[in-house]
Amino acid sequence: MCLSLYLASGSPQRFRLLRALGLEFEVIHSQINESAIDNEAAAEYVSRLAVQKSIAGSSRVKNMIDDFVVVGADTCVVIDDVKLGKPSNRSDAFRMLRTLSGRVHEVYSAIAVTDRQTTHCATVVTRVEFSALTQTQIDAFLDSGEAEKRAGAYGIQGKAAEFVTRLEGSWSSVIGLPIRETVSLLRDVGVLVPNYDQAAQRVKNEYTEPPVWGGQYYI
Repeated sequence: MCLSLYLASGSPQRFRLLRALGLEFEVIHSQINESAIDNEAAAEYVSRLAVQKSIAGSSRVKNMIDDFVVVGADTCVVIDDVKLGKPSNRSDAFRMLRTLSGRVHEVYSAIAVTDRQTTHCATVVTRVEFSALTQTQIDAFLDSGEAEKRAGAYGIQGKAAEFVTRLEGSWSSVIGLPIRETVSLLRDVGVLVPNYDQAAQRVKNEYTEPPVWGGQYYI
């Protein structure tokens, strides 16, 4: 059986992570309403959106292709039970980073995999601690442009790695696609992917190995 693989995401980092596994795939854009439901927990929010993205993507290809797998994913930064999405402007990004400064926050990431018969989803929670950031540090970071279009106004694979003092969980999940869970779900539906150890090494080679922080974390 030859499966056609699709990524239902416009995220360049999810594209980069999935490509690092050595997989051939196409990107399809699935338009969904990403608004949160009142009182919706972060884990439920990211899993719902990941599932909706993968199902919306599958609806676009199921009438053209017999055997396919669509990957959907979503990521959300949470602090004080408040979800931090992508900043709307520089002042919004500054507010987010000031809120995260010197504190621990959670990053929720979900991956959903849909084929012709089923949808499977996994959700990962990672705890990230930031050092206390000065206004100068935040302004310099905002000047770099790395806060734009990123949940919580930062990407851990870039300059914001310098802000992190402790990480508990999955490094790739904070980037946007939890590699361990991605490998497991894709294998379950018949996609030929490297095992986790091989996949983790490929991601290290793609991004260079992450800095050494406190805590227990994995790729």
